[in-house]
This record gives sequence, structure tokens and C-alpha cells, in this order.
Amino acid sequence: HPEWFALQPDGTRSDQLCTTNPDVLDSAVAVVSRYFDTRPDAPMYSLSPNDNDDFCQCERCRAFDTEIGVNPVGANGSYTDRLVYFFNQIAERLEDDHPDKQLAFYAYINHTAPPETVKPHRMLLPVACHTPWDYCQNHAIDDPNCRRNARFAATMQGWEKLTDETYVYDYYGSFAWFGPMGIVHAIRRDLPWLHAHGVTGFNSETHANWWSQGLNWYVASKLFWDLDADVDQIVTDWFTHLYGPAAPQMTAFWAMYEDTAQNTPYNRDAERGWVMSMDREFFARTDSLLNAAESAVATSSISSTDSADIRERIRKMRFADRVAQAQAPFEIFKANNGDIYPVLAAKVDPMDVLAEYDADSSLHDVMDGSLGRGSLMGAKAGLKNIRDVWDATNLSEERREEILRMLAEGADTEAARALGFITNWKVAGFFYAPTAQGLRYPFPPERELDLATSYPTSNGDIAWRDYTVENAFGVINFRDLYPDQSVNYAVAYAHAEVEYYGRKSRGTIRLGSNDGVAVWHNGELVLVSDVSRPCNPDQDRIMVPLSRGTNRFLVKVFNTQNNFKMTMRVFDDAERPIMQDTGLPE
Repeated sequence: HPEWFALQPDGTRSDQLCTTNPDVLDSAVAVVSRYFDTRPDAPMYSLSPNDNDDFCQCERCRAFDTEIGVNPVGANGSYTDRLVYFFNQIAERLEDDHPDKQLAFYAYINHTAPPETVKPHRMLLPVACHTPWDYCQNHAIDDPNCRRNARFAATMQGWEKLTDETYVYDYYGSFAWFGPMGIVHAIRRDLPWLHAHGVTGFNSETHANWWSQGLNWYVASKLFWDLDADVDQIVTDWFTHLYGPAAPQMTAFWAMYEDTAQNTPYNRDAERGWVMSMDREFFARTDSLLNAAESAVATSSISSTDSADIRERIRKMRFADRVAQAQAPFEIFKANNGDIYPVLAAKVDPMDVLAEYDADSSLHDVMDGSLGRGSLMGAKAGLKNIRDVWDATNLSEERREEILRMLAEGADTEAARALGFITNWKVAGFFYAPTAQGLRYPFPPERELDLATSYPTSNGDIAWRDYTVENAFGVINFRDLYPDQSVNYAVAYAHAEVEYYGRKSRGTIRLGSNDGVAVWHNGELVLVSDVSRPCNPDQDRIMVPLSRGTNRFLVKVFNTQNNFKMTMRVFDDAERPIMQDTGLPE
């Protein structure tokens, strides 16, 4: 039944359902009814959509959106109303035979917000997802200074008004970070706040082997039983029972990871922004504390068996600290929009850490093998890519030393210019596409470019604004520019002028993006790269005829979700980076 699935603008079908198809409704009712008939003790059934944004764009579904007065596409667009209406229909046909059952669903990505016009049936149970890419685990949900969590708090308060109870799905263990993750400071505030706002159930994601993040779970589990429990005492008990005479040192070790998360700047990438202060001095201090913990055990009077157990626990936490050292430089580069100094200064090779893991099965409960391997290999590839960009830039050794001094002194914009990255832009956004094919939608800036105009949209007028890059790899983070707008299926444009005073020649554009990108040079389309990827410099290279004088570049970036970035630089025919402000090769 291909017609049961969500129609996309290009005529293909995604794995989401067409929720206005009456046959889909009949099938859903039959499946759920059969489930409850054969499992009379089951309390609920999940109606959750699949894990993507590709909802139906058929005429019937779009007409339904119009009928109920909801635009699911846009700055605050949501498919929740459409889905809740469909779920309500299922509930209405089941409630006579199964009145005490619940129909649960994840409120997730572009259907997280409560419905605007459709009231949920009493059998519905939303499970709101506190995702680390849209929201923030580093700060408490009720922290008024955290804009991302302020949105989630408003979401929870909205659901509270519509339903008798709500569940939450959180991320107390990371699926991509395998070092210590100190978020007890947020958990101790979040769980009481959530309970006060109607949350009666909770589950959370982690990777399979979570030795280095176990304290988060321990504290949460204790609070589930008693929201008034003394969290400081819970933490003290954890370290006392696990580490005995080394408890003070290991408590201080964990506190470093708590502090770096709690002090994450509010305007930085929330997903793994806690890495921001994990520099060489940070890891020198963690190493010193681990050494002191080992010494405390060695000089204690505890039994040899207890001593061996505690030393083994410290050894595993030392490995977790090594994993953090291996992951941190590339994560800092991403979280801080192109900060290359930690990468160039990195001392721990991710592949050495992975080899240590592979050689010692007793370390396997520190890190999920499959996910950890992928993350460490990704860190290695990312570090190599950044160093390759640095090494491949045609510069004299003296100039390299000068740029390193700029980086050490925090003069990142000057360093970016010296490396040929465009730092002065005009940007405009966000425009929204209904599906993952947004790169194909010709929004107004590409149809008729006018930097002095503004573009009326259903989400308000969009005007061009000046933007100066403040990082060494010339990365524009569109999320930072428009922090209150959704980045799901969003399009942003960037325009730059590069003066060129060398001889007329063929030059090269090098750019990176997250996700897809299109580029026009002097009005001519020279690149369409419809991809989903993290942003790294020099991912695409395009030959273009450089004009003497002004070269104009328009860049369109389409983002599906999460990080939303781009970076670009221009080279002459001798592969020398062109300085945007001088028009000459570096």
C-alpha cells in the first residue's frame, strides 16, 4: 500500500504515514485493538511516528492543515495538531472496548510542541523529548538565561494545560560522548520542576555501557523515589561507597566535569557545549586528581580486596578521562564554531585510545563498542581534516608562526582572513521548506538578489544583515544568528564580495556546510551539493573564473535539523588563499 505512506514533493514516499488516509486509520485501529485484545494487561500502546521529519505533503493532508488553521512549516511550525487529530480518531474508536488503556506517543523534533487547535483525547499520553540538539542538558530546564530550555519549559507548560499527565524522554547519558558527563546540577532541579508541571513518567537515553556517566542515573533514580531527597548526600554516598579512601579526590574529579557543563556559555552549541573549557590545563588537573586518588588508596589500611576493587574503578575512570581528551578537541572545534587552536595543540590520538579499548575487555563497560568506535574514528577523521586544511594552505613557515600567535592570543578573525576564509558577509534567514528537499526550493534571494530589500514570509519579513565571522575557520553558525527560530528544514542565504587584483585566472572555491549547499558566482550557479553532513572546511571544491575586481558569491544552505553552519574561502590558480580585505593572495 504505497498510498498509505507520506507523499513527498518529488513524488516519492517516506516511511511516515499519510494520516488523512481513511485506510491508514482503519489499519491503525485494527492493529492497536488486536494488541490490547491479546495483551489485556498491557497499559499502553505507542503511536509514535518514525524518527524523521518527512511528513505527508499530499493535497488532503495540506488541506487539513489549512482547515484547522495550522501551518506546520515555518519558524515555529509543528505537525502536532495533524498527528494528535489522527491519534484522537484512533482513541475514539477504541475507548468503548479499552477505556482504561493509554495511547502514548513521542512529542519529538517537529511535533514536540503542544497542539494549537486540537485538544488531545483523554487516552493520549505525550512523551516530550528533551533532545540535546534542540534543547540543553547543561543547564536546568527552568534556568531563565537558557533560551533553548526556556522553549522546552514553555512546551511542558503547554502540554500540562491539555493533558492529565505527561512523560518526558531525556538524555542523561550521551549517545556520542563517552567521557564523564556531569549534569547532576541540572537533574536535581529538573525532576522536581517537571513533576510540578504534570510529569508522571520518565525514561532516558544512554549508550549501552555507561560507567563514566552512572552518577547521573543514580541521582535520578533516588529522586524518582523522593523528590525531596538530599542530593548532596546522595552524591557523597556514591563516591564513598565506590571509592572509599579516594572519595575526596574522585569527588573533586567529578566536580570538574560538573563545573564545565554548568558553566557552558548560553550562546554555544548546547549538544556537547560542555567541552568548551576542556583544555590542556583541565586535563592536567583531572590527571593529577586521579593520581592523588590512586595514592590515597595505596596508603590506606583497607583490605587488599577492597583496594584492588577501588583501584580498578579509578583505572576505568582514567580511561574515561582519556576518551574525553581524545574527543574534546574536535568537539570544541564544532561547539565553538571553528576553534582550531585546541585541534592543533591536541596530544591524545583517538586511535591510540581505541586500540587501548580493543586490547582490554575490562574497559568495555566504559564505552559502547559500536557507538564509541564511530565517535573516536569520527574525531580522528575530523582532526585529520582540520590539520590537512591547515597543512594544505599555501603559506610560508613564518606566516604560519604568525597565525599560530594570532590563535594563541585569541585573534581568530585575523587568523581566518590570513587563511583565506571569507569573514564579512550579509546573511538572510530563515526560509522554510516542508520536507527534506529544501535545497530545491527557489526562495526569493536566489530568484532576484537585492541586498537592500526584505522578503515577506508567513513568519515575518526577512532582511539582510551584516555578519562578521569570529573564528579561525570562518564558520557561520546560523543557529546563533537566529536563536529563537527552528532550524528544522530551514534555509539561510549568505552573500559576500571578494575583491581580486591578481591576473585573470581560474580560481577555486572551497567550502563546507551543514547540510546541503548551493553556490552562485557572479549570478551563475556553480554548485549544488544535496548532502547531509557535519560542517568541515574545504568539503567541496569548485573551479570558477575569477574576475579582476569584485567577485560576488551567493551561498544557500539547507539544514534538516541540529547544527546549521557553513564556511568558505577562495584561492587563486596558484592555490594561494585570497585575502577578502586586500584582494591579493596571502
